[in-house]
Amino acid sequence: MKFGAIDRFLTGVAVPLSALRSEAGGGIGEFRDLAMLGRWCAQASLDLIQILPVNDTASQPSPYSARTAFALHPIYIHLPDVPGAEAYAEEIAEESHRWNVLERIAFEEVYHFKIRTLRRIFDGRQPELAKDPLVAAFALRDAWVRPYAAYCALKRRFDGRPWFEWPEYAEAGHDAVDRIWELEADECAFQVFLQYEADRQFREAVKQLEESGVRLKGDIPILIDEDSADVWYHRRYFERSLRAGAPPDMFSREGQNWGFPTYAWERLELDDYRWWRERLQHAERYYHAYRVDHVLGFFRIWQTPARDRSAMLGWFHPAAGLSDAEFRGQGLESGLLHELSQVAVSEAELEALDLPADVRERLFDRSDEGYRFRDGVGERAIEGQVPSVAGREALLRLYRDRLFVRDAKSGEYHPAWFLRESPRWTALDEAQREVIEALLVARDERNEALWAETGRRRLAFMAEATSMLVCAEDLGVVPDCVPDVLQELGMLGLRVDRWTHEPGDPSRLLAMESYPRASVATTSTHDTETLRGFWEAGNFDRETYYRDLLRGDGPAPSYLTTEVAALCIRRCLEASSLICILPLQDWFSLHYDLRTEAIEDERINVPGAARAHNWRWRTKDTLEFYLGYERFSRYIASFAEPRRQREL
Repeated sequence: MKFGAIDRFLTGVAVPLSALRSEAGGGIGEFRDLAMLGRWCAQASLDLIQILPVNDTASQPSPYSARTAFALHPIYIHLPDVPGAEAYAEEIAEESHRWNVLERIAFEEVYHFKIRTLRRIFDGRQPELAKDPLVAAFALRDAWVRPYAAYCALKRRFDGRPWFEWPEYAEAGHDAVDRIWELEADECAFQVFLQYEADRQFREAVKQLEESGVRLKGDIPILIDEDSADVWYHRRYFERSLRAGAPPDMFSREGQNWGFPTYAWERLELDDYRWWRERLQHAERYYHAYRVDHVLGFFRIWQTPARDRSAMLGWFHPAAGLSDAEFRGQGLESGLLHELSQVAVSEAELEALDLPADVRERLFDRSDEGYRFRDGVGERAIEGQVPSVAGREALLRLYRDRLFVRDAKSGEYHPAWFLRESPRWTALDEAQREVIEALLVARDERNEALWAETGRRRLAFMAEATSMLVCAEDLGVVPDCVPDVLQELGMLGLRVDRWTHEPGDPSRLLAMESYPRASVATTSTHDTETLRGFWEAGNFDRETYYRDLLRGDGPAPSYLTTEVAALCIRRCLEASSLICILPLQDWFSLHYDLRTEAIEDERINVPGAARAHNWRWRTKDTLEFYLGYERFSRYIASFAEPRRQREL
């Protein structure tokens, strides 16, 4: 859908759809709840709603673990609105009441109940649905529908196993999909029925949003799960031997291995990004704007061999690599670069590990220099073969001790992230280190130009593929070229107050009036602490922030009072950014009674942590309550209206 011209500063709210609570809801936020949230936004002078992805993740609560980039999650269907549900009205009401009173989302239970109920409805209406021209047209409308339905049918047939473990039909194709539709006709038709109902309810909710004068902003994850309909059917677009993630940083020495395959960008480009274009055009059915998750990955992405669990031995792709010819051209001996990418383990080191003979044989080959790790051996094999914790850690340290990593596809070498911390680096003579340092500096200079050209080429099609407004999540270690490329393409960047510093001075936060016009300003994201969590954790100079930026009087309170919350929010709304979107939890920090009682319970996600509360936060009160609390709506409007009235 078209976003339209931006003729004034806009303000909005960010909330996972799952977190919404309504009196008639089914234990989780549902598509229909967006209409009610839109009416509340209109009361509060808020212009847009931002939600997390709503793609099908089956029973996985993380919205970023999708098994499709296209299909909607049936968990967001409101059962009573499905024709035929009246036969199960009493049971639906009882189960919904049981889940509605829970503090957190019982995601798996809600999902399985809804699927069982929808299957019973479908079974009762199957002859009628088979003749419905709208359902039939939906099955043929988009290219993704039939492969997705076939994938779901086979997942059920093979007890939920990932497609690459299926005993048959793992090799997909048009002929295979047609065959599966013959063999699993009922199940494929059921999947179409689910998507038809989800699409109908979602589009109706968006229509009501528009009637309230509110726009909807979606979220497009850059990556897709390996066990997905898309990778199964379009595997030529994915590099399954590699995993995407992020390099080591101050928060994680091992980096982040997200477990998702990277893209085969060359093949996508040869097809004019057809898969991506279809994905965006499908999203345009529901959204006026969208957030490009991890936009830095379109410039370069950190990739790690699938054999490794951590991301320590990864490299950016694309990136200028080094070759043996370059080493020789600088007077370094032939083969040195390859040698520095290998790990030689001495007999004494191996004996100290006290490995069983069969484990040693599976992991190592004998060489002139001692022992080498066998081809294909990585961290996962080491962790699976070595039983003792101490032995695993010692062996992993040896495995990771290399100065360069080799890209098997290109044959080029890239510096290991901890190159300069390795004893092997200090063991080189000074002349060798100087030559290598010079080569690395020249490589870094080439990379900036390479990343600018790559990002511009890969993102250009997104800027013109739809009429949606494109907003980019450009957080992390941002290459210098990124802001200019995003501005050139008309994409809005993201600025988080606590992380946006003065250029060249990481000790000072950037003044809000200096924020780029083409940006979205916010106080928090779904992957950070909320405003309350940030303030009360105190991992910053709270006194300076309070005195100099919030212009507060006296000492800074350690507890986020509603008065301090108001100062923080007014500061963010002063941003020169065209759009300011605050998480619903941060808006609620303005009122003690609306807050989730425990700060840790209002956080949506802690990245990289197997935390039971991840993705299960829900509002304490119902949307009906917020709509009836007009005094609070007017209070939020007192923040949003001055921004709305500012001269653009």
